[in-house]
Amino acid sequence: MLQTKTRVWAEVSLDQIACNYRAMLSCLHPGCQIIAVLKANGYGHGAVAVARLLQNIGCRQFAVACMEEGIELRQAGIDGTVLLLSPVLPDWMPYAAEYRLTVPLTDLQMAQKLSEWASANGREVPAYLMADCGLSRFGVVVAGREEAAIQELCAMSRLAGLRLHSLMTHLTAGGVAEQDTLNREQLERFRWLALELEQRGVYLPKHCCASRFAVRYPDYQFDYVRIGSDLFGVHPYYGEGPVFLPAMELKGLLSQVKEVETGNFVGYGPVFKTCRRTKVAVFPMGYVDGLSCRLGGRMQMLVDGKRVQQIGRLCMDSCMLDVTDVPEAKAGDTVTVFGQDGGTAISVQEQAALYPGTASELICLLGRRVPRFYTGEYAKQILL
Repeated sequence: MLQTKTRVWAEVSLDQIACNYRAMLSCLHPGCQIIAVLKANGYGHGAVAVARLLQNIGCRQFAVACMEEGIELRQAGIDGTVLLLSPVLPDWMPYAAEYRLTVPLTDLQMAQKLSEWASANGREVPAYLMADCGLSRFGVVVAGREEAAIQELCAMSRLAGLRLHSLMTHLTAGGVAEQDTLNREQLERFRWLALELEQRGVYLPKHCCASRFAVRYPDYQFDYVRIGSDLFGVHPYYGEGPVFLPAMELKGLLSQVKEVETGNFVGYGPVFKTCRRTKVAVFPMGYVDGLSCRLGGRMQMLVDGKRVQQIGRLCMDSCMLDVTDVPEAKAGDTVTVFGQDGGTAISVQEQAALYPGTASELICLLGRRVPRFYTGEYAKQILL
């Protein structure tokens, strides 16, 4: 697809991502490594470019959600460990083995099937044990069946054809300070589980902390820390540890500006009627590009450094802005959905707060029609 700044685009600072990565490193115990989570196209920032950057500055552990994302990194020349965060069906094992993807073992039955495939094909497949300590998503359930969970995980660890990387869990409320009691309950469950496994001869590196969680609970950093959203400065500062600054700005150009008389409708529905003579600007970004329809009529953007209101429902390919108070606004002027324009800024967190979503969701939803342009000194090195 043609990469131009003629419609809408995202500017990604690789320098800021590197800065966020080093900020997290500074919070870790000696010997603890970062697993960079690059699922959902690197939280919308571009998984390949970000992985190349991180590999260039020393990261050797990566994680993605699914097989396709892992293969993309391998085909781009990423050499380190690549963990899959979602289970792999036996039919997919040839691809996992070919691309050296580390697969999760979420229950004994699934692990046995993977072991049988590996043994039958003379392969050794990298894998890791996944424990469910309270999230009730993937992994061997621990709470309420502790002894059964230990026996199941021990059995999985002894299967032929599998080379184990680690033992992991994921927590329910990792970034929420108000859920401290729940967090510590699940952390202690994981610590207890790891100790019990070691007493039965299963010694594996461990990881349970993700992003800000590693800063809040340093005693549970163990051997690895997974960092995803904080790599990109997606979430606001929680009042502790380093500040992880945003690495992306979302911008575009106005395509038309016109006068609309009082009492006219704007957009589909119709749900918005002008109450004054209104200068309406059409911005060529719609819900297919990643703007949630739930933001329609609620969000503000920046035009020439001034805040303007988005009016009416979002269209598939465009939306309308009230630029009456920006008399100089014209087609071709820059629009900032989130980021900075002059001395004025609008954050992705502010936009996400307008509806029941998250900043991660807004960024991850950016579509393929939104090209990413990489900035900073690292961009010159990585993208040559």
